[in-house]
Amino acid sequence: MVLEAPQRLLLFSCIFRCHAQTAWPASGPELCAVPSTLPVRPDSTCSDFGHGSSCEETKIDIAAQRGEIESAQLLLRHASDQDTSGGLTNVSVRILGLQASIATAYAFQVGFVNTLHSPRYQGSGGGWRPDPLLPPPADGIGFDVAPDQSQPIWIEIHIDAAAAPGEHKAAVVIDCDDRYCKKLPQIPLHLTVWDIELPSLATSTLGTAWSGTWTVAAFADYYGDEYWRNETNRHQWYDLLLQSRTPPDSIYQAPPELRPIADYVYLASKGVKWFAILDVTQLPSTPDDSVPRLQPRHTGRMPLPHVMGSCQNYTDEYVERLIATLRPIVKSLEVAGIVDRAYIYGFDENPVECEPQVRKLFGATKRAFPRLQTAAVLNWSPMPVDLPVDIWVLQYQEFQSKDVQQWIAAGKVQWQYHCIEPSSMRYLNTFIERRPIQPRLLFWLAALVQAHYGAPSGWLYYAVNLWSPCNSTACGGKHKPHVMSRKQFLDPSDKHSGFKHLAFTDFPPANYIWQPQYTDIFVNGDGQYLYPCAGGPCSSARLSAIRDGLEDWELFSRLKSHESIPLLKRLVRSATDWTEDPVLLESTRREAAKLLLLAQGEQQQTGIFL
Repeated sequence: MVLEAPQRLLLFSCIFRCHAQTAWPASGPELCAVPSTLPVRPDSTCSDFGHGSSCEETKIDIAAQRGEIESAQLLLRHASDQDTSGGLTNVSVRILGLQASIATAYAFQVGFVNTLHSPRYQGSGGGWRPDPLLPPPADGIGFDVAPDQSQPIWIEIHIDAAAAPGEHKAAVVIDCDDRYCKKLPQIPLHLTVWDIELPSLATSTLGTAWSGTWTVAAFADYYGDEYWRNETNRHQWYDLLLQSRTPPDSIYQAPPELRPIADYVYLASKGVKWFAILDVTQLPSTPDDSVPRLQPRHTGRMPLPHVMGSCQNYTDEYVERLIATLRPIVKSLEVAGIVDRAYIYGFDENPVECEPQVRKLFGATKRAFPRLQTAAVLNWSPMPVDLPVDIWVLQYQEFQSKDVQQWIAAGKVQWQYHCIEPSSMRYLNTFIERRPIQPRLLFWLAALVQAHYGAPSGWLYYAVNLWSPCNSTACGGKHKPHVMSRKQFLDPSDKHSGFKHLAFTDFPPANYIWQPQYTDIFVNGDGQYLYPCAGGPCSSARLSAIRDGLEDWELFSRLKSHESIPLLKRLVRSATDWTEDPVLLESTRREAAKLLLLAQGEQQQTGIFL
């Protein structure tokens, strides 16, 4: 290859700058910015993402609405070769120059969980994959990076709702005990705050139901019997979900494990407008039966041998007990002034043959409690609009425009959901093995369908803290639940040995939710967006992507449909037609903000405010 004179000059300039910084262009640690919508695995390198020369300037560029949270990602790596020992110790990350009145920044070590193959969905397994967002080690020492290991670093910027719009500059500094870190320059962080305010949960028109198990028993194995009785501990988990725009709902409640009214009061104080208070199908079958009824819970329609007669005839006595169970709950919510936010749930993915029972239970509750809303996951078509259901929840790939338009015309609400299904690689999902761009695009698709047809206007997911590791010899032996910690490598021959606080964790992401009937893996991370860490909850890259997708949905929903639809279609066209392009996603998002700002300016000039 023969270089023209300008090319030779550029190459010489680059080589000169590299040698001015280091002996060789790659003799120091490798550092580059990677979109947060792409996964960085232990063996990734900057070249996998189109970077690699130390002549390149690593920089972070974030644009966001006021009140929004946006993430950036860095890849840090130090190779082992004949010139260096490799690896980095006591790594810490600082964000400098960001005014508190503008935004608050947080840095996390992205952890790796070991994913195993599951026969239930395509693309499963593959070993160590990134997901948990780990806080700095509790001992005050930074984390380590073993030789040839890539460490993703997660930067999270929380923009204040009252932040001054405009351009803001800061810097990210990476320190460590090794002399090599002195070669790392400060990373410029450029933040653009749009003069657009993200709707709060209280003002948002989008509904959500992010279900969890918020009981003493759910946390006892990890934190002890008293942990969940402490209000401060509970609020720590709730607040993390609230800031991710995924309010901690609980759709499968049944006596005696009902949530305290204080939980609902707290959620309402944070702006939550929908919360479930009871699964109407989960009461004991008879007054003498102490065991609540158990039905499949968004498990992809895989029938269980012991789940029979989910459409059985609910007796009049059952209905009377249901009303009696609800009466004190509804009364307490009325006293608190928040009964209009409550709904009852039931008939989880039941077939159309259950219609008479839906009418019987929900009809009776609506007559007894007119202000109480009803919600059900029913993948039916056609959908009878006179059904006593206020919030119809549909698996997103089952969408039929005619059904939904008739439903909305009747003054009702339609949400969508996903779970293990759709599991095909043709569809978007939130499995750990999928790229983090997929959870975000899932809500771009929701925004597109809503712009076309007026629905969905909300989303449901069946579990966020479902930790069900192997508990049988058939799947590897009983696992003793414990809080997630960084894995220790004790074999002296292992290149990871001697390094502390590595990103590899000991938490098993494989859920065996149908034990003991089935002992194969269900899904890695299905029903899990939070991890039980030593100091409380750890978030995940997937939850961050979901939050970003929900924030994007809010942005697009404020545009006129003829503006939002062409933009959204750049990345999502249908449930099976979408594009994983982080650069295009970001440019499209910024173009949407520009259109909204233009419209806002025009409205302000005419005295109409957005």
